[in-house]
Amino acid sequence: LMDLKKYQQPISKLADSYCGSAIKKNFDRNDGRFAKLFRFGQDFYFNDVFQHLDQAELVPSRCLGMLLQPGARMDDVFEGAASTLTAFEVMQQHQTPQSLLEDALSCVSDAATQRVWTCGLTDAGLHNTFLSEDFLWLFDLGEPQLMPIPAFLTKFLMSFFHVFGMEDCAQDEGSWVVRFRQNSSNGKLVLTPEIAKRIPKVHEAFDYAVERFFKEVLENDPNVKKLIMKYVVLQLISDAAFCLDRWESKGGGEQKYYTCDRGKGLEKWLWRALWDLYIATDVLNQYNDVLQIADLIAS
Repeated sequence: LMDLKKYQQPISKLADSYCGSAIKKNFDRNDGRFAKLFRFGQDFYFNDVFQHLDQAELVPSRCLGMLLQPGARMDDVFEGAASTLTAFEVMQQHQTPQSLLEDALSCVSDAATQRVWTCGLTDAGLHNTFLSEDFLWLFDLGEPQLMPIPAFLTKFLMSFFHVFGMEDCAQDEGSWVVRFRQNSSNGKLVLTPEIAKRIPKVHEAFDYAVERFFKEVLENDPNVKKLIMKYVVLQLISDAAFCLDRWESKGGGEQKYYTCDRGKGLEKWLWRALWDLYIATDVLNQYNDVLQIADLIAS
């Protein structure tokens, strides 16, 4: 079972905000997103909690149940994936609120340690942006607050990967493009050819942005890359929990909601959670030399 005792040390509001509010949101033993993911994993795996699942929810819910089990490996669910632990599992083993705060405090440059006013762009990312030749529209940006630049950049940098989980589906209004197909012979999920081709390009764009920020804004601080990568992985995992929370709040698993329009199309939240968990592990594996947790990934 998930060991929540290591998350019990109190963290001040100021310390939490210094880490971009990533501590209490993720690590609170009762309402934190790690605890929620663990609960959803058990509920989906044992399939005796939710009153009802729509036919379209069966595959993603089953895969989430497997992926969120203690000790789960990527190739348990994803065909062709390396036999490594999931990012969710690795971060549970490797990360505590105290170690995240230590990483944030290990940065040495003024640019990485002094707090800036976010001007109401706290959650600004590619997924919160509409861009055309005529205008730029930013929305759902979060509360303005003071935070260090590495924490401030989290939502923007994670959105390079996150945005592909919520691309509008042209054929089905109100839905998002599903990034996986199921192999009928073994039940495992396979990346669609389109997204498989895009992922290397996304990493190129992400690397370029990180390097520019690192050199031109963060003064080549030797510890800041590790912190940024950790924030990005944590935020992707956190969004998976957000998606499952949203699925449940909209009536997911409750039979009465499937008899009306409210219950239609809820599977999109499950598929988006799967994408977040998949790509979080992909980022973790891609940058394990920076994160310095290679032994944990393969253990």
